[in-house]
Amino acid sequence: MRSSENMNITIVAPYCSLPSEPHFNRFWYLAELLSQSHDVLLITSNFKHYDKSFRRPEDAESASQGRLKVMLLEESGYGKNVSLDRVKSHHVFVKHFEQWLNNCRPGEQDVVFSAYPLIATNLLLGEHKARLGYKLIIDVQDVWPESFSSVMPFLKKIPHNLLPFSSRANRAYRYADALVAVSQTYLDRAKEANPNVPGEVVYIGADFPKLDAAPAKDFGDDKTRFFYLGTLSYSYDVETVCKGVRKLLDDGENVELHIMGGGPDLDRLKQYACDGIKF
Repeated sequence: MRSSENMNITIVAPYCSLPSEPHFNRFWYLAELLSQSHDVLLITSNFKHYDKSFRRPEDAESASQGRLKVMLLEESGYGKNVSLDRVKSHHVFVKHFEQWLNNCRPGEQDVVFSAYPLIATNLLLGEHKARLGYKLIIDVQDVWPESFSSVMPFLKKIPHNLLPFSSRANRAYRYADALVAVSQTYLDRAKEANPNVPGEVVYIGADFPKLDAAPAKDFGDDKTRFFYLGTLSYSYDVETVCKGVRKLLDDGENVELHIMGGGPDLDRLKQYACDGIKF
């Protein structure tokens, strides 16, 4: 392994956003930060999860800068987040990722920082780790298969270690030389399988200097305003929030809910739109 002052670092993040795209992303932030001192390869998909469209090869070229290079791996794409097409698309991505790994030579990477999920990419990284000689850091963004219960509620009644794919998840976690997670709950889950490696919670953050520089808005009244910024889907129970605000309004409370986001539940949630609930 090279000196810690000059390493080859690979970041594997299938759902990463690129600079020309509207979503802030921790993996791009990390890639830019690390490329100030190291050679960084960011591997992501040619398919954009958030708007279901495809990137062009020149998008990778324009995003690459200095010591930071971007590689796009093909997948077939999907229209719905919960669908067989998504399973197929992930399979295509994983096959291309496996081909790339097979062509790597020992010593080309010092550290691989990999998003979880996908399970399969992390299993492949673990299987190739000894041959290629890198340290593997897994960043747990979501807990598969446990999070499938948001789509199939009956899974909540099954102990997580008995869920389908749980043994594969545990094997992926055990390959890590260090663990990162977006919440303590997710880190605890990964550490169940791999308790003796360093672990750190790094919450999904924001550009705080930019937030601090934004002027405060004074609405000039005593109304309490709630703001939701995020995806409108099965993972987040925004409907109950809408019902709660409706009840507060019916009780005469001076409140207002602002919903900023999109997703498959947007049209259904718009039935709650009124003077006190704005989209």
